[in-house]
Amino acid sequence: TRNPTLPPTRNPTAKPVAPTGTPLDCSSAPNFVLPVKFEAENFCSQLGVSTADGKVTDISNGDYVEYNIQVPSGSQYTFSANVKSAVYSGQFNLQVNGTSVLWLSVPHTNGAWQSIMANVWLNPGTYRLRVAFPQGGFSVDWMSFGAGSNNPLSR
Repeated sequence: TRNPTLPPTRNPTAKPVAPTGTPLDCSSAPNFVLPVKFEAENFCSQLGVSTADGKVTDISNGDYVEYNIQVPSGSQYTFSANVKSAVYSGQFNLQVNGTSVLWLSVPHTNGAWQSIMANVWLNPGTYRLRVAFPQGGFSVDWMSFGAGSNNPLSR
């Protein structure tokens, strides 16, 4: 029996499954050009998550989603995400081409949507962005990269 105080852990043998129309080969997926706000379910690849009502849901420990991003100029950006956690707190780990660039905690939100943000420096280029979830137990509606420090894109 699973301990109800711990977030669920993904099945390590699960294969990535994409919703209809979502390519699992990110090489053919479009790039999000920064600054940008995008719906979390518009990933080009994923492991373990589900989508429902335009949100990424059922996030468990070890899950991830991937996107292609284009950074036009090296700069500080404000990463923001709209998250909801009814029971658990969680964690984001942003990885650019396999290199960790940001860790961000997801608070317990009592089931209400809440925006979280942190600053991250990104060099110019086109990259694969993996949003890894080392600690799951929450849902994500949207994510954004605003230009500059402490400058989230408004909804």
